Amino acid sequence: MTLVSFIRLLLRFKWVLMTAPVLVACLVYFALRGKPDQFSSESVIYTGLVSGFNLESGGDSRLDYHVVNSGFDNLITTIQSRETLLTVSQELLGNTACGIASYPLLQNDPAVEELIGGLKSWGMSDCVEARAAVEDSLAMGTGRIYDTLLIDNGPFSIRSLTSNLSVRRISSSDLLEVRFTANDPDFAHDFLTILNNSFIERYQRIKRKEVGSVVGFFEAETARSQERLQAAVKQLQAFGTENRVINYYEQTKAIAGQKELIDQQIQQETMRLEAAESAVRDLEERIGASSEIRRRGQQLVELRQRYAELTANYAITEPTLGGSQAVDAGGTNILPTLEMQIQQSVADLYDARYSKEGLVKTELVERWLEEMVSLAQSKASLLVLQQRRAEYIKVYDEFAPLGSTLSSLEREVDVAEGEYLELLHSLNQARMRQQNIELSSSMDVLDPPSYPHEPMGSNLLMLMAAAFIVTVMLGVGAVVAVELLDESLRSPAEARKRTGMDVLGFLPEFDPANPTTNKDLDQSVKVLAARLKTIMARDPEKETHLICLASTREGDGKTTTARLLARQLGASGRSVVMVSPGQEKEDPESSENATSTYDIDGEYARASHIKDLMQLPTGQQVVILMELPAFGDNEIPVSLLKTADIVLWVARAHSLWTELEQSTLRFARDLAGIEPMMCLNAVKNERLESAMGEMNKSRSFLRRSTKRLLQRNFS
Repeated sequence: MTLVSFIRLLLRFKWVLMTAPVLVACLVYFALRGKPDQFSSESVIYTGLVSGFNLESGGDSRLDYHVVNSGFDNLITTIQSRETLLTVSQELLGNTACGIASYPLLQNDPAVEELIGGLKSWGMSDCVEARAAVEDSLAMGTGRIYDTLLIDNGPFSIRSLTSNLSVRRISSSDLLEVRFTANDPDFAHDFLTILNNSFIERYQRIKRKEVGSVVGFFEAETARSQERLQAAVKQLQAFGTENRVINYYEQTKAIAGQKELIDQQIQQETMRLEAAESAVRDLEERIGASSEIRRRGQQLVELRQRYAELTANYAITEPTLGGSQAVDAGGTNILPTLEMQIQQSVADLYDARYSKEGLVKTELVERWLEEMVSLAQSKASLLVLQQRRAEYIKVYDEFAPLGSTLSSLEREVDVAEGEYLELLHSLNQARMRQQNIELSSSMDVLDPPSYPHEPMGSNLLMLMAAAFIVTVMLGVGAVVAVELLDESLRSPAEARKRTGMDVLGFLPEFDPANPTTNKDLDQSVKVLAARLKTIMARDPEKETHLICLASTREGDGKTTTARLLARQLGASGRSVVMVSPGQEKEDPESSENATSTYDIDGEYARASHIKDLMQLPTGQQVVILMELPAFGDNEIPVSLLKTADIVLWVARAHSLWTELEQSTLRFARDLAGIEPMMCLNAVKNERLESAMGEMNKSRSFLRRSTKRLLQRNFS
C-alpha cells in the first residue's frame, strides 16, 4: 500500500473518521463533567536501595542494577499489595467508626453513611470495639464490612484505593514518590500517613523474616556441628589417656631412633666378636700344642669362660657395660681373684713355653690373652644388645595398632572441625546479610504526606483530547485492517493474483448524473475496446469475430459491458451484433447496433458455431458480442467456446473469488481449451490510477503539488 493509496483510503472513510472521534469526545465530556473535585496528597520515601550504606559498602563493591530494579519492584509491589491496602483501609474505617477521624466530603456517599451508621448502632463506644468488629467481619468473610472493603467500589474498598494510588521511582535515585487521590483532602492525607507506616513496617518484617530463617538454620547446624566436634575431641583425648600417649609422633620417632642405634651397635659388636674369634684361632695355632701347654691352656680356658660368664651376668643386671665387680654368695668380690688366677695360669703357661736357652714366647700368649678378654666382652655386649632390641620390638608391636586408630580419630576431628568452621563462616555471612538488610530496609519518610488545600485541576479537556486521538487511531487502524483483510477482487492486480487470468480491462463505478465518473467510464471503455481491436487485428481477413462474455453468476455486469463495448466498437466503424439469452434487450441510448437473442435450451448446449443460433450478415466484417448465461447455473457450450476469438470473463470488483468460480473456470478451460481474459466491473475510483496511470481530471495546483510530493515525483 502506497502513501497515496493510504490517503485515498482515509478520504473514502473521511466522514466516519471525523464523526466518530467527535462523538466519543462528546460522550467523555458528558460522562465526566459532573465528577466531584479530586484532592491529591503526595509523600517522598527514602529507600537507600542504591546509595545507602551497609556493611558491604565501599571497597570493591559494585552496584548491580538488575538487583536494584528488582528491589524497587518488590518495594512498590509491597506498597500496592492487597494486604497492605487492607490494613490501611481497616485502620481508616475503624478511625471513622469510632469518631477519631471525620471526612465531610465522603458523608454524601450513601454506602459510607450506611456503614458508619451501622457500626455506631451496634453500640460501639470506643475504637477497640470498632476495630474488633472490622477484624471479625474480615475473618468471617461475610457482612457489610467485608463487602465494603473487598467487594464494593466505595471509598474504603481495596479496588478504589488501588485505582487512586500511584507509586513511582524518582528518576534513578533512592527516592519513591507515593501519591493518592481522593474526593476528601483529609481522607487523602490520612491514607498516605497510615500507608507509610504500614508498608515500611511490613517491608522490614518481610526482610527480617527472609534472612532470619536462614540465620536460624545455620545456628542450629553450627550447634550440632560443634557438638560433633567436641565428641570427637573427647574421644581422641580418652584414647591418649588410656594408652598413655603424650605425643604419638615424637614418641614413635624416639623409639625408631633408639632401635636404629641398637641395630648399629649390634652390627658393630658382631663384627668385633668375629674379629676376636678369628684372632684367637690364629694365635692358638701359632702358640703350639704340647701336653703341658694344652693342660695349662685348658685350665686357662676354663678360667676365661668363668670370667666371661661372671662378666656377662653382671652386665645383664647392671645398666653400665664393662663393670669390674662381681660377688659370690658370701658377698666377696671374686673377679680380682679370677684375674689373678688367669694371670698365674698365664705365667705358668709362659714358664712352660720358655726354653732353658731363654727363648721368650710371651708376646703371643699376651696377645692371645687380650683377644680372649675382648672376645668375652663382645659376647656379653652382644647378648645385652639383643635383649634390648627384643624389648623395643615389643614396644613397636604396642604402638603400631595405636597409630591407625589414632589416625582415624584425628581424621574424624579434622572432618568435624572443617564442617564446624564452614558452618560458622556461613552463619557469619548470614548474620552480616541480616545486618545489611536491617540497614538497607530502614527507610525514612523524607517528605511527609502533604495536605491538599486546593483541588486538582480538571483534566476533562485532556481526557477528551485523548479520547479523540485514540478514536482516530483506532478508526484508522480499523480502516487499514479492513483493507488488508479484504479478500475481494477489488483491483486489477488483486484480481490477477487471485484468479490467475490476465485482466484485459476494467470498468469503474459510475453514476450517470456525475460527469466525472462518466469521464472515467469513457476512458476505461476506450482502453478495453482498444485491446479487443488489437487482438482481433491478428486476423484482419476474418469476416466474423466472436467475443463471448461469460461469468459465474448472474448480475456481474455482462449486459452493461456488452452495450458499452458495442457503442465503442460501433463508433470506430465496425458492424457490431449483440447476442443475449432470452428476450431482446434494447439499448435506449443507441440504436446503431443490431441485437439478437437465443433460447437457453438443448440447441444452445449443442451449438458448435454461432451460425447455429443466429443468421449472420454476409459481405461485411462483423463483431459479435455474445452474452453467455452464467456458467454456475447452466451448461457450458464447449464447442461454441472453441470457435470464439476472445472469451471475456466478467466479474465485479467487490465479489469474492471462491472455489466455485475457480473450479468453474478450470472446468471450462480444460474442456474447451480456452484462455479467458477478465473484465473487472465496479472498480473503486481510487484504484483506477494504479492500473490506468494518471487520470484525466481537473485538479487544483495545491492538489497536484501534494500528489507529486506524496508520490515523490519532483520533476
